[in-house]
Amino acid sequence: MQVMIKSNGVDRGPDKDIPGSPLRYERQCIMVFMRKYYVYILTNKRNGTLYVGMAGKLGKRVVRHKDGGGSKFVQKYKTHRLVYFEKVTNYIEARKRERQLKWWKRKWKLALIEQTNPECKDLSKEILDPG
Repeated sequence: MQVMIKSNGVDRGPDKDIPGSPLRYERQCIMVFMRKYYVYILTNKRNGTLYVGMAGKLGKRVVRHKDGGGSKFVQKYKTHRLVYFEKVTNYIEARKRERQLKWWKRKWKLALIEQTNPECKDLSKEILDPG
């Protein structure tokens, strides 16, 4: 037997779109895990301090770092220059890749940056103004 629930005068199926319902929460979790994510590296200058991070909305995250928000590490070392980023298919893969890069040796990270961005230019301009 299927029970119809009336919420705000609208008939809804069981647990469908009811705030706090388990099915709604499950759908939200699935959406978060299936969304595209970015793994990125920030620096303060060429061959300077490196910061590895992960974000769902890279443009917003870079702006937040540049405005002094985000991580205490970024604030302390002023690593505001985006020198590397890669798109990852979901949250779990992004988290794995971020952890992998964080454990890499410094020279491996610098080689990765050198491969994709030999001039070590700030890529945030491309992200924020793609036109």
